[in-house]
Amino acid sequence: MAVVSRKVAACMFMVATCFPAQAEEPAPPDAAWSGYHFGFALGTPSGDNTWRIQNTSLALLPRDWTRSMPTLSAGRDWQKDQLVYGLTASASGGEFFAQPASAIFITCVTCQITVKDLITLGGRAGFATGRTLFFARAGFARANVTGANVGGEVIVGKAGMTGWTAGLGAEHMLGDNLSLSLSYERVDLGALDLSSYSENAVSDVTFGSVQVGMNVHW
Repeated sequence: MAVVSRKVAACMFMVATCFPAQAEEPAPPDAAWSGYHFGFALGTPSGDNTWRIQNTSLALLPRDWTRSMPTLSAGRDWQKDQLVYGLTASASGGEFFAQPASAIFITCVTCQITVKDLITLGGRAGFATGRTLFFARAGFARANVTGANVGGEVIVGKAGMTGWTAGLGAEHMLGDNLSLSLSYERVDLGALDLSSYSENAVSDVTFGSVQVGMNVHW
């Protein structure tokens, strides 16, 4: 038995030395979020819009926001351990558009409201884990808003409106300087005066925006 045991041990030693165990591949390093970033995203709207007469129950039937806004953004982030914080500015083309419909005791001939030239400026703070960043952001928002009747032929309200934006999102680093992002933002621009349509008429310009984007970091 001792001879057999020695032969088995010798065979095991030869296998171990000739076929060394492969080392595990190291995990990818955590992403570094400090620095500047520039990005492109496409925003699609959520929520709806209506026109209402203040101090009454009269309101058009709400209709969903449609269309899309391509957005360019730029900013600067700082990182301390897993905490990431920074500033971001964005400018959007395209438009969000809604057409509230006539209701009982209040009518409108193809009413429509359009939000264009949206810009935002704000800050974000988040928690980095591995190569993914989860964040919240909030700040200032401004856009040009137009309310029109008769299929857009009669302007009944137009203004550059300011308000706020806030949202949540996640960003995942694909390489050393390229990331993908997904976020949701809520924008509130206040009430657009529509007194040319009807006395005391307004439209509350609020909407959500789901954004999918790509960012370059350096």
